[in-house]
Amino acid sequence: DEKDKFSLVDFDDGVSLFSPNLITVNPENREKALRFVDEIEDSGGTNINEALLQALKMIEPGERPNYILFLTDGLPTAGVTRTEDILRNIRNANQLKARIFVFGVGYDVNTELLDKISSENRGTSVYVDEDENLEVAISNYYEKISSPLLSDLKVNFKGIKTREVYPRILPDLFKGSQLILVGKYRGSGPVTITLSGKVGKKEKKFVLKGQRLLKEKTYNFLPRLWATRRVGY
Repeated sequence: DEKDKFSLVDFDDGVSLFSPNLITVNPENREKALRFVDEIEDSGGTNINEALLQALKMIEPGERPNYILFLTDGLPTAGVTRTEDILRNIRNANQLKARIFVFGVGYDVNTELLDKISSENRGTSVYVDEDENLEVAISNYYEKISSPLLSDLKVNFKGIKTREVYPRILPDLFKGSQLILVGKYRGSGPVTITLSGKVGKKEKKFVLKGQRLLKEKTYNFLPRLWATRRVGY
């Protein structure tokens, strides 16, 4: 949209920028961006750390959300390559809480690293096989994230004590998306659940009062689901 700003980061073993700052979306800048993409060449190496740090330097404060769409087809092989170091560097650089959405393409990707990058920065990961249509996958995902509904989510439970709840960092809610929390609790309820978040800069709260707890055999799948989330975390 014309109110948006953008830039592009091309990375292999090094990094080159379309613009060191975010620039407005207009026909002239769109044409320049397309020419920049057409001239990208694969020269080997994957410097994930430097690419994301350069992108985070461009993020601007303000009411509008900041998104980084990170597209990669490989493992970190240049610059900083240790998973722990990359995650720490991103954490330190992302003071304005930009959302990082990851697209992993092909089979030679570090899903452990990419999942942690997205989950720690309120994004999600999408993986596309080499024979899948990347354009369709990205277009479908853009349709989703172009309609943000609620950010900076918090869920509070009154009437029970919860522990080991996953995901630890709650992602934003977009049109057509859902949020599933799994965890353990003590107490018999009833439970009052409060979901709070922001629409722009306005605080919003949604309250479900007096919810009773169910203990039925039809919910036998929940322990396994919780265990899978915990192992993944």
